[in-house]
Amino acid sequence: MAILIALDEAKSQLKITGNSEDDQIQLFIDAATQIVERHTGTPTPDTPLPNCKLAGLIIVQHLWATRRGNMPSASPDLTDSLAYPNYSGYAIPNKALELLGPPAVWCL
Repeated sequence: MAILIALDEAKSQLKITGNSEDDQIQLFIDAATQIVERHTGTPTPDTPLPNCKLAGLIIVQHLWATRRGNMPSASPDLTDSLAYPNYSGYAIPNKALELLGPPAVWCL
C-alpha cells in the first residue's frame, strides 16, 4: 500500500516535535487517506499527486484542530439522508475539496 502522508510530514504540518501523540496522528493520517481515496475513487499511487498530498495534510490538520470538541455540540441525525445527502463535506475543509476536484462516482 502506498503512503499518501508520512508521519513526519503530518507532524511538520501540525508543528509537533515530540512522539507522545504519534499514534493519534497516525489515526488521522489513515482517516485522511481514506477520505482522499474515497473522494478520488482510486487508491493512493506510489507517487501521490501533490494536490492530493496537500489535501490530505489539510484534512489531517483540520482533524487535529477539532479533536478536542471544538465543533458544535449538536450532531445531526446521520440516518436522515434527505437532510444530509453529502455529510462528508462537514469533515473535509473546502480548501481540501478544491484541491481534490469533483468527487468520483461511487457504486452504492
